[in-house]
Amino acid sequence: SAAAPSGGSSPPQADIDSGSTTETGDTDSTEKFKFFVAHPESMTCSNDVHGTPFNNQVRGVNLGSWMVLEPWITPSLFYQFLGGDAKTTAMDTYSFCEVLGPEEANRQLRRHWDTWVTEDIIRDLALSGAVNSLRLPVGDYQYKPYGPYEGCFDGSLEYIDLLLDWAHEYGLTVLFDIHAQKDSQNGFDNSGQTMGFQYTSSLNSE
Repeated sequence: SAAAPSGGSSPPQADIDSGSTTETGDTDSTEKFKFFVAHPESMTCSNDVHGTPFNNQVRGVNLGSWMVLEPWITPSLFYQFLGGDAKTTAMDTYSFCEVLGPEEANRQLRRHWDTWVTEDIIRDLALSGAVNSLRLPVGDYQYKPYGPYEGCFDGSLEYIDLLLDWAHEYGLTVLFDIHAQKDSQNGFDNSGQTMGFQYTSSLNSE
């Protein structure tokens, strides 16, 4: 049998169970795995191939007012409410669903989802070379509907799945932005529901 090398550390020992190898040096030991190298002494890792995509520069575009309506971006959806009163005028996603009701609101939204973001648009963005990422604002109501959102956003997750398929096909990443949460996070229409939040109230100054 071959003699062990002299004057150096012992050769790596294969870890058959985990598929890793262990090297022992004078100051630190490392464990080599398929996708990274672990350093137990410092509790760090290196050569993580999953981390390298995040070193790229993100050049993104926002898909605003697709799943979270904002009248200034898509005013055509809100022209129908001109001349109405407080009970018949919508100014955000919440009131859009509330005023129109689930069936009519969903019918209009599906038409909007079909035309506002299309495969042609995603392909053109990718081919332009100027964009490598998409920012997608979504609402919590899509995942667990409540109040007027029930029935109003039926089918919205299928459109998101379709977008993810397109993005994958054309080599774009997608950043999910939880843009709207229950009871609004800032009181503005871009939170899903306009609430008239008062930043100078005693509640917010304490």
